[in-house]
Amino acid sequence: MELSGSERRIPKRPQATIEGMNEHNARVPFNAWLGAEVMSAGDDGVRLRIPWRVEFGGSPGMTHGGILAAIIDLSAYMALMAEQGSAGPTIDMRVDYHRSTVNSTLYTVAKLLRVGSTISTVEVIVRDVDWAAVLLHAWPELAKAPGLNAGARRTAYERKFARAYREGVREGRLRPLNPDRAARTLLAAANSVTSWHRPATPVREAQATRDTVELLTHGFRR
Repeated sequence: MELSGSERRIPKRPQATIEGMNEHNARVPFNAWLGAEVMSAGDDGVRLRIPWRVEFGGSPGMTHGGILAAIIDLSAYMALMAEQGSAGPTIDMRVDYHRSTVNSTLYTVAKLLRVGSTISTVEVIVRDVDWAAVLLHAWPELAKAPGLNAGARRTAYERKFARAYREGVREGRLRPLNPDRAARTLLAAANSVTSWHRPATPVREAQATRDTVELLTHGFRR
């Protein structure tokens, strides 16, 4: 996706804060209707959460492609706001639909690839709840995809949990087990939720998350 502020050089404004970006979206009617929330902004990109609504539906069980394109456009705009405080209209956008998204909360990561005086390039990835299962089980194939770095990203993700487990052991709050094995066990159990939970089921997403965390941390014993 490429965005242009104008054909002239525009003085750079102060970087937008997360609060400022969310306030901006609340003022724009279409953005407010999408319900997009900027969750974080940093060196690894700007991350947004878009809760599912029935109007997003296309074919049964899928998100409409036009909605996905709009979400990509909005996410790219937020990446530029985070970097330079403002952005201009979209002049070109290419969307690669690698697979269908399920009817569930959507998450995006928008990263600036190039910032120019008139044209900037932004990469946006849209994910749904099935991404965790794909990354957990299919990473050997994903690792072959150029530019995705799936294997390295999966390893870094596991190491974060292992570090957290080590800290818990040092503080006396967790049992002194092997941190790497403990992290993989916890992640495997947590990611298995995506194999059975769907938003249409009676168990809501938040409750399923709480139940899983409770079982992983306290087990079945009273």
